[in-house]
This record gives sequence, C-alpha cells and structure tokens, in this order.
Amino acid sequence: MTDTQRPRWTAYTNHAVWNVSKFNAAKWGNTAHAWTGWSVDNLSSIANALEKMLHDIVPSSTHAAHTGEHVRESTDALFDDHRECLQILSHLHPNDAMSQASKTLLAHSSVPRMVNAFEAWADDLYDPGNLTAQPLSRLPKAQWAAASVSSLCALLGRWMPPIST
Repeated sequence: MTDTQRPRWTAYTNHAVWNVSKFNAAKWGNTAHAWTGWSVDNLSSIANALEKMLHDIVPSSTHAAHTGEHVRESTDALFDDHRECLQILSHLHPNDAMSQASKTLLAHSSVPRMVNAFEAWADDLYDPGNLTAQPLSRLPKAQWAAASVSSLCALLGRWMPPIST
C-alpha cells in the first residue's frame, strides 16, 4: 500500500465501521443507507469489545476462549481474524490502555503477523507502530458481560508466560 493510498483506505474503512455502529444513520457520500443493525449488539462486532476480546485470548496467547460459534476450526486457535479485530479496535481507540496492551499481546502471540497473504492489508492499514506498548499486567483481571440468555464472568490469575513490553 502506498502512502497516498493509506489515508483513503483508512477513511473508507473507518467510515464502514461507523456505518455499522450507527446503522440508523448509515450513509455513503450523500446517500442514506440505513439498515437493520442485525448484529451490532454482538460483543465481537462493536468497538467496546476490545476488553472482551483481550480477555477471550488465553494466557499462552495461542488460542481464544470458545464463547460462541466458530466455524473455521474447533480449537479456536488464534488466527488472522482475531488479529484483525484487535488491530481495528486498537486503531479506533489508540489512547486506550487496552489498545496499548493489545500491541504487546499481538507481538507475542502465535500470530505476530497475518498468516495469509490476502489478510496482509490489515497489517499495513492498521499497523500498531504508533501505539505505545504496555505490559499485559495493565489489563483488568476480571471481565463481565451481560448476555441475553446468561452472563459470562471471566477471571484471570495472571498472564502466562509473563509478557512485558
């Protein structure tokens, strides 16, 4: 991606994410494209999912906790889609301590770069180079999420192996 392409793709992608989160006011250019918002309450698809996403990744930084449908494979090994989600959320909230800890987690995870060439664009577009890395010890050790059927409470004793910046 060239330096002239990066700002245009960043603006386009950020607007697409805005259209998802503001589905009642979604538009492209001057044309309104409101939609039903059928999945915006899914914790994995909204911006405040960063904390949940980080807590779903197990302390070894190789897998995510299986908390829903996952059709790609049964072990929920970290993959490009996990990396991309954390990169996008961190890009949208660069001053958040969670974003800064995600830089450390991704660098020490089993997916420090995109595995598939067709996903390499995300490493270029959402390069976390401008984030200040923070140790994972800055993350809260408990996370609670209300769900429609039940509630989820995740407790973490400590990150293993201890990862620092």
